Amino acid sequence: MPGGPYNTHLIGEAIIKNNWGEAYKQIKMTGNITPEFTNIYKNTIDHKEIFRSINPKKISFFISSYNSFLWNAQASQIVNKNTKNKSHLFENLGRLCLPIDGSFKCPQMCEINGYEFKTEEFSAKSKISKRNMIVATNIYADDLEKDEFHKNMKKLTISFFLPTGSYATMIIKQIFINIKK
Repeated sequence: MPGGPYNTHLIGEAIIKNNWGEAYKQIKMTGNITPEFTNIYKNTIDHKEIFRSINPKKISFFISSYNSFLWNAQASQIVNKNTKNKSHLFENLGRLCLPIDGSFKCPQMCEINGYEFKTEEFSAKSKISKRNMIVATNIYADDLEKDEFHKNMKKLTISFFLPTGSYATMIIKQIFINIKK
């Protein structure tokens, strides 16, 4: 949700808990719903009805965001238990453990008790979700050149490909956490 706050996982959590009032409160906080939309429903008590007017794909997005939040927390626990790691506080994600060297000794898969949105029933249902703990990628660096904003420094462009379900923000964070100054 551009501009934040980054609370899509909280919207998703409220939806799966069938707490439509909390979900509505959280979506209003994002500032990404129009005043016209808010005015149409300002006297509506049934917040679930408000969500019925939202594209079901957006509701699925909120639930997926909550699933990602759960997966990150579970993966962090697995890393903390099984390999040398360092805990980092990520804004909007919380404290997560990341491996600190190349000897990653964790299981290949992380499994969570997640959720999916059933449009026909307009509710979230439990679903086991598995994703790889390790995703291999190649990182390419090109265009090393003088940095016009930082005197005596260089800049470069990086590029990489990640499969569905992987987060570019996390790979970028891991790159910068491992850079020695």
